[in-house]
Amino acid sequence: MNPHWNGANLHGELRSRGCAECRPVHQSLPLKPTIRIAPFPIFRRERDSSSSSRRLGESKTSVVATHVVMGMPMHQPCNSTPLTVTFDTNTLASVVAPETAQRGTGESGAIVAAAMRAGRIRGFFSETVITLEGIKNVDRADVLGRTRMVSDASSTGKNNITLTVGVRHARNPLDPRSSARVRAALELGMRPLRTAARIGGYHLRDQSFELYEPDGGILELVRCMDAVNELTTEIAKRGVGQAIAVELGLQFSQRDGVQKPELFLQGLGRAKDKPERKKVADAIREWADGDSVAAHYGFGMKLFCSEDFGGQTRSVLNDQNRHWLHESFGIEFVTLSELARRVAE
Repeated sequence: MNPHWNGANLHGELRSRGCAECRPVHQSLPLKPTIRIAPFPIFRRERDSSSSSRRLGESKTSVVATHVVMGMPMHQPCNSTPLTVTFDTNTLASVVAPETAQRGTGESGAIVAAAMRAGRIRGFFSETVITLEGIKNVDRADVLGRTRMVSDASSTGKNNITLTVGVRHARNPLDPRSSARVRAALELGMRPLRTAARIGGYHLRDQSFELYEPDGGILELVRCMDAVNELTTEIAKRGVGQAIAVELGLQFSQRDGVQKPELFLQGLGRAKDKPERKKVADAIREWADGDSVAAHYGFGMKLFCSEDFGGQTRSVLNDQNRHWLHESFGIEFVTLSELARRVAE
């Protein structure tokens, strides 16, 4: 088990081109400082009279690219020659290993994989395939429950104090099956997409898993992340995606009579039996789905490929939310068989 340090400095993540590890915060403050940490993405998106114009709002914790106006709508991919497709975990597995595919998707997976090799499809998947769904179902409550807030203070002068605040995460190495799936995806030319820049969030930091870099440099990356954060927040407002995991963690903490403040992730670690651990595993899967959809939108991919229709009532992928995502954000959903027919035409 390797603990990882993520600091609470959001703009450090963007300034390092979306680096998977947020840098710790080091800031000189007067004595008796007041520290506020936002629970959701803190970028604010503003609109002017043109619906296609995007502006990054000012933030007390972000000093990157403030008041930069962008003119490209987020739902348009930068390069539309190959078909850009984001795959969820299940369809990804069917593409990289069609011989072991479930639900009868193997034939479609093989067709899609061949289209990738031919350059007709450019494939992507969310980093949550590794950072969240890469944790075994039975281990999710325990691993995420070990997350901790950490801080350090030192004095640099008579009237100054330096605070370092962050979140320490713990992760097991990927199991052989998950690791093989990701390696096969990378060999097909697929790339993982960054997810929302949450305070203290855990992001992909393994250099062997190369994150997708949009053309246009740091300003384009900031523009994409602004849209990722925007949709992530809207999904949370609807009570799906990560919001389900947050709610469950807080419920467990309240049930156990916790008096001291703790992270919702620590609350998830309070699952007491097999049914509660299954609830945690399902909540993490829903979290990953919400972040995958938001990353897909933010980086301007064309199709989102999934066989998941949100069997549970509260799901970002149920019929009601699919309709909302299509009508409000232009997201087009396809099944693997529909994608296979599309590239075979």
